[in-house]
Amino acid sequence: IRRPPRSTLFPYTTLFRSLGFDYRRKSERLIHMGYSLNFLTKSFDMEVYAVHPGGGFNNNTHYNLGILSVNIYPELSFGKTLKFYLNAGPSIGFIVVSNKNGELYIQQMAHSPEHIVQSGSANADFTGLDLGIRGAVGLSYSISSRLSAYLETRYVVGVFDLGLDYIGDY
Repeated sequence: IRRPPRSTLFPYTTLFRSLGFDYRRKSERLIHMGYSLNFLTKSFDMEVYAVHPGGGFNNNTHYNLGILSVNIYPELSFGKTLKFYLNAGPSIGFIVVSNKNGELYIQQMAHSPEHIVQSGSANADFTGLDLGIRGAVGLSYSISSRLSAYLETRYVVGVFDLGLDYIGDY
């Protein structure tokens, strides 16, 4: 899936639903090096229709992915209990869970239509490695010395296509 100028994995929009868990290093300095470890889940649908003189195909597949990413960045932050922060840096992600469900219909000239049910692992549809440059802005609220709550928006520009050629470019 081609990403620039969109987010790394998710076509058509940079605003997507996901569930994420972060581990972050805390610091009281104005500028410091930060890192985070995230686990994100993402679901999306892919519909591809193609017609050519020899026939055509229709692919309608639903994907569920789990991505573990490591981010390293310099961070600028202001405040004590309630902090505003801004950071940017490299991101590397690994698809650790992937599955798909869907149907593929293939029509070739002089043959009856072929119907294939796609179910199971989606590892063959993706490279498994996601590299990008990440930027984020947000607020954090310090609940205790070891625990904070975050509200953050991120944008990641991908370095290469995560999906293999037959997934398509977005």
